[in-house]
Amino acid sequence: RRIVTHLACAVISALCVAGLHRLFADVRPMWAFAWSVATAQVSLLWFLAATLIGPARVLGGRSVPIHIDLRRDFGIWAGLLALVHVGFGLQVHVGGNMVGYFLLRAAPSAPLLPRHDLFGVVSYLGLFATLIIAMLLAISSDAAFARLGATRWKRLQRLSYVALGTTVLHGVPLQVMEKRQAGIIAATALAVFATALLQVLGWRRRRREAAPELPSA
Repeated sequence: RRIVTHLACAVISALCVAGLHRLFADVRPMWAFAWSVATAQVSLLWFLAATLIGPARVLGGRSVPIHIDLRRDFGIWAGLLALVHVGFGLQVHVGGNMVGYFLLRAAPSAPLLPRHDLFGVVSYLGLFATLIIAMLLAISSDAAFARLGATRWKRLQRLSYVALGTTVLHGVPLQVMEKRQAGIIAATALAVFATALLQVLGWRRRRREAAPELPSA
């Protein structure tokens, strides 16, 4: 069943990336730009889909186990596409010079210092999200689950929320800086807002169900 799921995810990812690549191919002539945007958007969609599985089960009156195969599989594809996006994204700005994303000279003879402008902040957020995503991919296996144990594995897996939040903080300013289409920015913001809202609703329902009933007067 998981093989079928991964095959389906691969086909959906390929179709979505190809479609978005065609949409953005004429926006900027640089070859890596369209691939960078396409893989980033599809990665975010898988991320949001994985995040929605828990709240959907809670709001549907079902239990949420520590480990859900479908959520993990969606997360794997989100992580893989995120890493592919990083590879393409590093070719888009500052002439593909990786150092320029994080360090900058105030003058030609000055030393390299950490960037503290908006582009530098966005770059560091992307780096932080990438490190978390790489860690999440490393524990996305039955062997890692068995080795770490349920409690420790779940503690690390919850960092996916940090990765998602950091990814959004990385991506939204970048979309504005690159003057992406307003429709793409609005759709991304709406999807993130809807996911956050369902997370809050699911959390509130779980809290209500876990609260002890007060004795009647």
